[in-house]
Amino acid sequence: MHRDDADLTDEALRDEIELVASLVVAASGCPGRMQREELDSILGVPQVSLLSKEQVTTA
Repeated sequence: MHRDDADLTDEALRDEIELVASLVVAASGCPGRMQREELDSILGVPQVSLLSKEQVTTA
């Protein structure tokens, strides 16, 4: 399968490359393992509060 230059300028591909670059930079500056919250923040994952068991069963 032949891939032309258009594949390399695809916006989704660029976004993924920027995301991976952000993760690499953040990880290289971290003295140990990164916490899930730090990774979620870099990835743009919204913070979700955990519901208690009671809240889940009554929702």
